[in-house]
Amino acid sequence: MAEEEFPALPVTPCKSPAAKKKASDNTNADVPSQLDNITQLINCRSDKIEQKISDLNGKIDAVAYELKSVAVKVTCLERRVDQVEQPSNQMQRRMDDLETYIRRRNLKLISIPEVADENIRLEVVRICQAVLPSEKEKIPEVVDVVHRLGKPQPGSGGGRPRATIIQFSTRTCRDAIWKAARNSSYLRDNGLQFREDFSKGDRERRMKLWPEVQKARAAGKIAYFVGARAFS
Repeated sequence: MAEEEFPALPVTPCKSPAAKKKASDNTNADVPSQLDNITQLINCRSDKIEQKISDLNGKIDAVAYELKSVAVKVTCLERRVDQVEQPSNQMQRRMDDLETYIRRRNLKLISIPEVADENIRLEVVRICQAVLPSEKEKIPEVVDVVHRLGKPQPGSGGGRPRATIIQFSTRTCRDAIWKAARNSSYLRDNGLQFREDFSKGDRERRMKLWPEVQKARAAGKIAYFVGARAFS
């Protein structure tokens, strides 16, 4: 085989190539710079956060000031309301007392049957005469006003009759009939009943006192009402 068939060997360089720098050398050189950047970023964000906190504190202080102003205004309004309510409550009590005084001449009569074209006053006079026969001649004069309570209910002929309110011209006659009605056999036999006529305020006071009256009676004590007052 001829020599030309073998290729020439590569020439070996005289010097070895320069060694590459390690990546850790560059990283170590950049650490202080990176720390500075991080520090600046943290400081910038901290400044922004502090500014936002300062702004929030300012808003909170403004809201607190407004709330104090509102509280002062509410206190002033409450005082004014109290000043208005006090005479109003006094006036209401006076009206209740006046209504109670007027109603002392009244009695309610329960369970008078309702009929068409009835003369309710005449029927009430007749019942009062039966309850207090000793004042039979006087009763037509002292029975002042008589009327049914509430509106009539059409088609309820067999229902419960409306109560009847009676106003007497004198308190003496009213009290005499009320006293006689407590043991009246005429009323029991005819299923009739007299009741006192209370104002709304008196009814509410009696309702509040009723549990105490029941408690006293359950304990064997004598408990009763006189008007809107309870006694035991």
